[in-house]
Amino acid sequence: MRIFLLIAFCAMPSIALTAGLAAPTGGELVTELKAEPGQHLLPLAPFQDDWLPTRVVKGAVSREVWRIEQTEPTTNAVMSELRQRILAAGLSIQLDCVDELCGGFDFRFETEVLPAPDMYVDLSDFRFLSALGEDTDDLRAVSILVSRTSTAVLIQMISVRAISDVVDVSENPVTTEPLTTQNQEGEIASQLTIFGHAVLQDLAFEAGLTTLRVEPYQSLTEIAAYLKEHKTARVALVGHTDSVGAFDDNIALSKKRAEAVMEQLVTDYGVNTTQLEARGAGYLSPVASNTTDQGRAENRRVEAVLLP
Repeated sequence: MRIFLLIAFCAMPSIALTAGLAAPTGGELVTELKAEPGQHLLPLAPFQDDWLPTRVVKGAVSREVWRIEQTEPTTNAVMSELRQRILAAGLSIQLDCVDELCGGFDFRFETEVLPAPDMYVDLSDFRFLSALGEDTDDLRAVSILVSRTSTAVLIQMISVRAISDVVDVSENPVTTEPLTTQNQEGEIASQLTIFGHAVLQDLAFEAGLTTLRVEPYQSLTEIAAYLKEHKTARVALVGHTDSVGAFDDNIALSKKRAEAVMEQLVTDYGVNTTQLEARGAGYLSPVASNTTDQGRAENRRVEAVLLP
C-alpha cells in the first residue's frame, strides 16, 4: 500500500500554490520546485528574544518565485493583492508584517528563502505573510515573502497541501525554543545539493574593502556545520564584485574577499583547509544591475559552490 501511494504521488502533476490563488498580476515564474513530501517551518510571529516562533507543517511542499519586471508596483501593493486571495481561499492569517516589524535581519535569516539570483530580500523593503488552512480540504499552509530589487518585485510563495494517507498537518504546537543550527544546516545543505551553490548573504563588503570583521556570522556557522558533517565534501568560496574599476583589479579583489572568508572559517570555525578553496570571479557574474547603488551592493558577495 505504501509503495502504491508513493507511485501515485510521483505520477501527480505539479501541485503549485498558484493553482489555488492564481499567479501574481504581471508576474513571471522564474523558479518552481515541484511539490514533494516534506515539511515547512511556518513563521507565526516576528523574531524576538533570539528566536522565531514557528509551526511544523507537513505535506506536499511547493516552492515558487515570481518576478514582476516593473518599477511601479510597490511591495505593499503586491502583498495587498495576495492577502485578499489568501482570505478568499479560506485561510487564517497567522503573521502579516513589514521588514523591521518582522524582525529585520534576524527574521530574514531564520526564515526559508530560496537562493539568489532568483530570490533577493531587501532588508529595508520586504513584507511577509503566513497563513494556515486548517478549515480547508487541500491547502494546509502558505507563506509569502515579497521584496524588490531596483528593477523588479520578487515574490516567493511556499505552499503545503495535504497528501491523503501519507502525511498531514503536524499537530506540533508553536516551538518553544530557538531554531537550532541543525535547522539552518539543513537549509544550506538543501541549497548546495539542489542548486550547487549558496550565497552567504550576511557577509557585507563595501566597495574596495577585503577585510571581514571578526564576529559571528550565521552563514559561516551553517557552512562549517555542513562541512564537519560531510567530511569528504569540498566547497569553493567564490568572491564577486561590482563593475567599478578595472577587470584585473576586481578579479584580485574578489579573490581576496573569498580568502578572507576562508581564513575565518578555518581560524574561527575549525573547518579543515582541505575542504575549502578560494576563487575570484570579479564582475563576471552579476545578480543585479551595476547601474544602481543597490544593484552594486547585491553584486558584492561571496558564494559557496559545492565541488565534485
